[in-house]
Amino acid sequence: MWPNPVRDQLQFKLKEQYQQIQIFGASGCLCLTESKKNIIDISQLESRMYTVKIIGKKTIYVAQFVKR
Repeated sequence: MWPNPVRDQLQFKLKEQYQQIQIFGASGCLCLTESKKNIIDISQLESRMYTVKIIGKKTIYVAQFVKR
């Protein structure tokens, strides 16, 4: 996942194909959901820290990023 911090587009490169990407705000609310995209437009999100959850067939990957 890069870049971090990010402005408009968040990019992913994963070894396995994933089913869904979920982006959560600091309060835990679901802000964005995408499926099967390697580049996600997050320009509509406010500047702050977010948690991204990438759901694959066998694994779940969780990371944080900063939107500027």
